[in-house]
Amino acid sequence: MADFSRRPGSRHAPDGSWSPAPHRTAGPGGPPSVGRGTAPAPWGVEREYRVGRALRDALRDGELIFSDRRIDGAAQTTDHVVVATSGVWVIDAKRWKAVSFRATDDRGSVARLYAGDHDVTALVDGLCDCLFRVAAVVRDPSVPLRPAMAILTEQCRFAAGLRFRLGKPIWHGDVLIGPPGVLVEQIRRSGPLTRDQVLHIGHRVDEALPPG
Repeated sequence: MADFSRRPGSRHAPDGSWSPAPHRTAGPGGPPSVGRGTAPAPWGVEREYRVGRALRDALRDGELIFSDRRIDGAAQTTDHVVVATSGVWVIDAKRWKAVSFRATDDRGSVARLYAGDHDVTALVDGLCDCLFRVAAVVRDPSVPLRPAMAILTEQCRFAAGLRFRLGKPIWHGDVLIGPPGVLVEQIRRSGPLTRDQVLHIGHRVDEALPPG
């Protein structure tokens, strides 16, 4: 696993090859500094940091993790982009007190997603805009692009809690929704990309999406 959190990431060896730059980790006091630009609310920094830490702790088999990256033309930064053999994952981190959903079938397909009593389905749909812009960076239709929402929550109501305890995600269209542990298991699944392809795509992502 290589991590590219909130920093200019690329470096080139004398032979022209690309490799990860050294990682600047968070200190014991909490999340790393936000970097240039206007700092987001502490709540947003915390959820992004906690999801990023879960990804870094669990993904140690050559996956590349890019955190807090600006996407050209998008309204805000994307929390995490992970390049793995299973594909390119565009991940939005959320922290809600309670999560529930209205299902369309018994396989985890979701018609509406709720945080407490609030319908937050539009936030899930908003991931598609980031996904399209990352696709323009990857420039290869054969590469799987996988949108995901990583949820930190104190309470999962009814069916959501049962599925998450069983290690199963829920889905709204193509967007995977679940706690970080469920997301990690999906990222770890074998996929069509080789290690060389992961490095090549990681190079493109690192060059095209600067730290936020």
